[in-house]
Amino acid sequence: MPEPGPRPPQRRLRLHLGRVPIHPALVHFPIALWSGAPLAQSAWLMLGHSWLWTLAYWLILLGLVLGALAAMTGLVDLSDSRR
Repeated sequence: MPEPGPRPPQRRLRLHLGRVPIHPALVHFPIALWSGAPLAQSAWLMLGHSWLWTLAYWLILLGLVLGALAAMTGLVDLSDSRR
């Protein structure tokens, strides 16, 4: 059996909140928010309650804000991992 080659270095994430890396913690929120927006819009179309349209609007907007924040933290971690 051949010996395994050298292992690649472990990538360490730079941005942490305590012991939790920030980027992996943030990326789930935009996905969940953007998944909820079409559900709220569909419910608005079926039920006609205006608050459902408002909910969909805020889900999209908050998803954009958190998506930008997740992208920025990901870029910081990516730029730091190439050194």
